[in-house]
Amino acid sequence: NTDVDIEAFDNLAYGSHLMDELAACMGGSGKYVAFVGHTTARSHMRWATAAYDRAKEKYPKIVRVSAPVETAERPETAYQKTKELLAKHPDLKGFEGSSVVDVAGIGRAVRGAGLQGKTCVMGTSLPSVAGQFLDDGAVDKMFLWDPMVAGQAQVKLALMLIKGEKIAPGLDLGLPGYRKLTTIPGTPHGLAGSGWITVDKSNVKQYPF
Repeated sequence: NTDVDIEAFDNLAYGSHLMDELAACMGGSGKYVAFVGHTTARSHMRWATAAYDRAKEKYPKIVRVSAPVETAERPETAYQKTKELLAKHPDLKGFEGSSVVDVAGIGRAVRGAGLQGKTCVMGTSLPSVAGQFLDDGAVDKMFLWDPMVAGQAQVKLALMLIKGEKIAPGLDLGLPGYRKLTTIPGTPHGLAGSGWITVDKSNVKQYPF
């Protein structure tokens, strides 16, 4: 019941990007695990599935040790489950978090085990939640999208609709991450950018939220 739907990114493309980043950190090989807030959270599961499919397609030496691990959006659960996984798989190298608190819980466990520099911890989060774990490498990278730029994209599209201008795949909104919109498969009006942002200790201060 909308004229157009704009999303910061396509979920499958985002999941694939996350695996590319994780694989680069892991050197293209090793064991990893994916965390999700809830297995019923469609976006979380699509990110985890896309990352898994990307690994099978492009990084055959990267192996996921289990089905996605559910944290119920609780950092303490992510922390405890990470400790359990490290005890069971001492050579576990990669961690992918989906809930905003997953990466913080994982980072806390990695720091407690003294495994900074020996693991790759990445996922969707915010500097205000997990930024404290970037300095010593307990968390390597987090990914997010800028709500201000997303709002600007919505306003630009609204103005185009009012003016009767054409909105279609390939559209350039003149905003970072929204320069070549693509169709979201399976949706009647969905368009996606590639508006994810990679945050690490070198640029975390640019995103004070």
